[in-house]
Amino acid sequence: MVKLMPNPALPSAAPVKLRKFDNRFNDVFVKFLFANEKQKEFLIDLLNAIFDERKQLCITERITDVTYADRELVSLNINEKGARLDVYVKTSQGQIIDVEFQSKVDESIITRDLFYFGKLFEAQLHQGASYDQALPIIVIDVLKENIFPKDEDYITFAGLTNLLTGKLITKLEYIIFIEARKCVMLGESKNSRLIMWMNYLLSKSDQVIEALAKKDSIFQKVLDAERNFRGDTKMMDIYSINESLHSVNETLNIKVNSLENKNALLESEKASLESENASLKQEIQQTEARVKLETEARVKLEAAINTAKNMLAKGLPRSLVKEITELSDSQLAALS
Repeated sequence: MVKLMPNPALPSAAPVKLRKFDNRFNDVFVKFLFANEKQKEFLIDLLNAIFDERKQLCITERITDVTYADRELVSLNINEKGARLDVYVKTSQGQIIDVEFQSKVDESIITRDLFYFGKLFEAQLHQGASYDQALPIIVIDVLKENIFPKDEDYITFAGLTNLLTGKLITKLEYIIFIEARKCVMLGESKNSRLIMWMNYLLSKSDQVIEALAKKDSIFQKVLDAERNFRGDTKMMDIYSINESLHSVNETLNIKVNSLENKNALLESEKASLESENASLKQEIQQTEARVKLETEARVKLEAAINTAKNMLAKGLPRSLVKEITELSDSQLAALS
């Protein structure tokens, strides 16, 4: 995880020249907007929108406050990035919520969620604490791109279950995936707050954001906060650097995948050549064995013929010569 960055605000009335800004899933902007004590009503509203959308999820009451973690979780996984938000939800049920906004397709995210669940669970256990004192943990992934089949729901709710019975094993762990693009396409109600949030996060048009702001006070505040962010040179520099690094990383990933595909093809060709070589080797061995047998038979026959010639020359009976040399009648007749 990465520590939260400072949030220098500009007067909202000041004229602001907005720079290019088309990725609200950017790690820097996500933390500015949602991991900020002064703006935590945005995160509260988003979380309630998620849980309101599916009443059967693991929180049924409304969230009234959130508290950000005051420490970092040290990642031991080289593939991890600092895009998660450690958030404690203040409800009578007392859950811990860990949120990530993911802008690329990453099928390893489920494994990463389980990794972070372990870190969050371990962080609760002080010396002498019992496991039944641990708070339930909810990991929420807001995904820019879809990772599940298109015919599935845009909210995927997962827990640890028994594979045979399908029954929930523990209530300590839940993972919730929100697929933003699918949510906008398949959402049941265009007026739902979750769809409004996903429209905001996905939008590349300032007009869409301004339209949301006109009809909703929360999004008016979101728009003001975004303008402050986009008007701050230092924050936008950090944002741009993050975008550049993301672009470079994506390019490297494409190249790595290409090299891996080429390597897989070469490995396949190598395996095919090795198989062909093994077949040729076996064929050569069989041919050599056959030639050896034929040579041995020819040498044996030549020796028998020479012996027969000598015996016949000395006047031995043909029947005795046949018995000793094991030549056939036709072979003996050819010696006459």
